Amino acid sequence: MRQQTLSGTSGQSVSLQTALVDVFASSGLFRFPLLIERDDLKKIELHAVTDPLTGLHNRRLFQETFEKELNRARRYAYPLSLVALDLHRFKEVNDQLGHPRGDDVLRAVASTLRKSLRTSDSAFRVGGDEFSLLLPQTDAPQAFALSKRISAIFSEVLQTLQISIPVNMDHGISTHPADGETPELLVQVADQRLYQLKHANRTNSIAGPAPAKKTEPHGSPQSLRIHTALRLQAFTPPHLGLSPLPSRQSP
Repeated sequence: MRQQTLSGTSGQSVSLQTALVDVFASSGLFRFPLLIERDDLKKIELHAVTDPLTGLHNRRLFQETFEKELNRARRYAYPLSLVALDLHRFKEVNDQLGHPRGDDVLRAVASTLRKSLRTSDSAFRVGGDEFSLLLPQTDAPQAFALSKRISAIFSEVLQTLQISIPVNMDHGISTHPADGETPELLVQVADQRLYQLKHANRTNSIAGPAPAKKTEPHGSPQSLRIHTALRLQAFTPPHLGLSPLPSRQSP
């Protein structure tokens, strides 16, 4: 109604935004008209869903995007993988080297993810040193292979920072529909697998490597096979087999 009145008075078409500003100004809701350009509005919206330190998406957008991607995966019957990532020994970097060096490590994670992911994949910083990846059309073996590649690239990027504390990247994977149908369950499964890996890494760093048996010299083919099998059994999702890794489909 106010839009029609203003249009008739001015003799030209008046936009809905202009009519709303007039209503708010005349009712005293603000003292002067506030006009926001469309580009400025887009910037405000982008800042609301972006982590300022790393430039990655934040937790708020993670929750929204997860729901949309999960609905799309259900509709078109393709797998969707969630990867939960965090940094092993990151707290030591902050405590011993200072938070500025810790920020450098977090930015290195963001750089690694940008180099590693497809355009259809999404990366989010959801906590201090916690990150999440959403990988459409990606099953568990493919997500596992990608996670290992991300860890390798991160190690290379981290070498340029000359950090004296060896920081590693731990990961946990869950996949729709094998591990669940809801975001809450998939997050829970990925977190459980992540913490299992972190606990094992922490135990190994404290206890040190186990001594090799006398009958099997360290580095022999049989001992390497046993070591590899145990690591895969401990940290690989139950539905993730040991068959050759298929290539990930491009959307």
